[in-house]
Amino acid sequence: LSEATYHRESGELFRMLAGRLHEQNWTVVLKSLILIHILIREGNTDRVLGYLAANPEIIDVRNFRDKSLTPLSVSQAKNIRMYSSYLQEKVASYNSLKDDLVKAKAEHIARFRSMPENKLLEVVPILQKQITALLDCS
Repeated sequence: LSEATYHRESGELFRMLAGRLHEQNWTVVLKSLILIHILIREGNTDRVLGYLAANPEIIDVRNFRDKSLTPLSVSQAKNIRMYSSYLQEKVASYNSLKDDLVKAKAEHIARFRSMPENKLLEVVPILQKQITALLDCS
């Protein structure tokens, strides 16, 4: 599937995943979020994050409720909302910076070291929000 993100028709893949994210089964929704995260990491990162930035409602599952209402599904629903929140923050960071700071390469790190202070003061709060969303998942 990550190979599909390198093709122009990758929007169809996200439309199918969007349908899965509106299911009322926590395992289906969690697997779909994990797949989106894998596509961000392993696929065409710029295309995936760009598509999600243009269509943020795809990964918005804050109203998710599992139909089974078992104790496990209730706790997993909370985990799903937190994971979705992290992915949304990751997309928002990409939208602001036009770069995935988590997937940073050596040249990104060198760029931070030589970045002017005023630009660094713009970037750090964005990165801090993404890190906070990640830590909220634990």
